Amino acid sequence: LACSYCYFYDKAPITMSTEIVDQALELLAAESDSTSSDWHINLFGGEPTLRPNLIRYICSQASRAALTAGKSVSFSMTTNGTRFDQRLLDLTREFQISTMLSLDGNEKAHDTFRKYRDGRGSYAKIMENLSRLQAAPHFKVRLTISPLTVEYLAESIEELVDLGITKIATSPVVEETWTAEHLATFDAQW
Repeated sequence: LACSYCYFYDKAPITMSTEIVDQALELLAAESDSTSSDWHINLFGGEPTLRPNLIRYICSQASRAALTAGKSVSFSMTTNGTRFDQRLLDLTREFQISTMLSLDGNEKAHDTFRKYRDGRGSYAKIMENLSRLQAAPHFKVRLTISPLTVEYLAESIEELVDLGITKIATSPVVEETWTAEHLATFDAQW
């Protein structure tokens, strides 16, 4: 996607190599608190589901490293939901990856910013994938709120609840300017 407010937008894409994963896990093992019994790894940034083989590698290697270190390990992932196919659902189930869908609300709100590079909105594709997303472990939604979409906040939450989604966290876009009018709309919608 080419979300206009995203802090990854217009940056040169960088993909993590398996060598970097290995080095990061070595650092985690060496530097983690010896009194802690668990590790948590969050797959976030850009779109993790673009690299399902890397997700598998990270989770497999982290599980092995945690076992060697006498730790437990858990995983979470934030996704835009556009590529969440059966393979990804199976992967989240295999490694019990808590799955968070980053969404901007209902179709009007979401498609304001969350567009493909050709200008199409992405909400319809997410709705196609929603049943698989909802079947992922510990599924929840992070509802991103911007000054230009805050007017849809209440109806967006109502629509999510109607879709069976009740675990919703809100996240205001702090990179945007919130005027007194926007804040008043937020207050009225909340």
